[in-house]
Amino acid sequence: MKKSTSKYELKGLSNDELKEHLELIGEPKFRGGQIYNWVYDQLIFDFNEMKNLPLSLREKLDKTCTLTSLSFLTSETSKKSGTTKFLFSTKDDRKIETVLIPEKGRNTLCISTQVGCPLDCKFCATGLMGYKRN
Repeated sequence: MKKSTSKYELKGLSNDELKEHLELIGEPKFRGGQIYNWVYDQLIFDFNEMKNLPLSLREKLDKTCTLTSLSFLTSETSKKSGTTKFLFSTKDDRKIETVLIPEKGRNTLCISTQVGCPLDCKFCATGLMGYKRN
């Protein structure tokens, strides 16, 4: 299980891993499936909004776990190409860049799943950071 400071990071765990974690903290296994549904089907990341979980469990999760997401920092659009770069920050303050590239009749979205990049694409500043981690 991933840790975020002193809290367990639940985001990124599979359905089975969530069920296992809930069992480890003394809760019924099926609660992991409920949390999985809230996070991955309904895009809810606040335990207090997970209304089919008992209040006592929501309070326990709030104290012991986290559902960390990226934080949006800034965006910049090129006047020349129309390309828009979006900069996000991870929970440990690493930077991830996403690029929207407009093309005739469609848009291409380059979504980084890494901190840094081993490639050296000329349109993307992420490669300049060097590869750090997934």
